[in-house]
Amino acid sequence: GKKIGGILIETVGNHQRAAAVIGFGVNYAASPMEFAAGATCVLAKTGQAPEKAVMTANLIQALEEISFRPSQAPEVVEEYSHWSQHEMDDVMLCRTASGSHSGNFLGFDNRGFLRLMTSSGEELISAGEVLEGAKVGHHES
Repeated sequence: GKKIGGILIETVGNHQRAAAVIGFGVNYAASPMEFAAGATCVLAKTGQAPEKAVMTANLIQALEEISFRPSQAPEVVEEYSHWSQHEMDDVMLCRTASGSHSGNFLGFDNRGFLRLMTSSGEELISAGEVLEGAKVGHHES
């Protein structure tokens, strides 16, 4: 029930030639005082964190196993949804290239787009920064 890491995907290039750069971070070891609300780290959850090189290799292998199989996209989205820290109806604010979008979290569609119920109806967010909770008054990933 606590966030142990995150994924950041950025688009680089232009309209004629673009690529996605995918990065991820894992909270490896920190004192509880360093955690953001709702966060934890590998050491706190396991009591003995594995060697960083071993953990990194395992994460990369797992990412390769699930990332490059378009035929399995629904299964990947289902698993991601299972592990997501967001719950149905959480209030969120999403900043995208087209502006800010606030509303209630409705889950993810079969492509992995975030579903958000806004005052103007359901919106699908394919990329952006997600901010959550009381910090924004009316609600990251």
